[in-house]
Amino acid sequence: LKSFSYFLISVLLTLILLSTLNYFNIISYKVVYIISFISVIASMFFSGYYLAKHSTKKGYLIGLLIGLALVLFMMILSLIIYKISWISLIYYLILLVSCITGGIFGINKNKN
Repeated sequence: LKSFSYFLISVLLTLILLSTLNYFNIISYKVVYIISFISVIASMFFSGYYLAKHSTKKGYLIGLLIGLALVLFMMILSLIIYKISWISLIYYLILLVSCITGGIFGINKNKN
């Protein structure tokens, strides 16, 4: 739950900042899209990293579980707002891999 709240807060703050910069025409829409994509990937990575760091074993499984929870949450929101396409499925797969990678790095950091 703590990892989910960190994820949600970091993504929301980034999106608010980017929306404000885009509203005042400081940065273009394409830059906003790229930075928000990188921000969500980084947030997923650090969510998996944080949970696996405080775990004792199987960091990939911890990353997979938190990644599935976050991706399912985002998919449900996407289904409510609009249809899911192949591109969005690839996007969710990238997010899941990012979270699993964070879990692997987090469990290895725990061992050191």
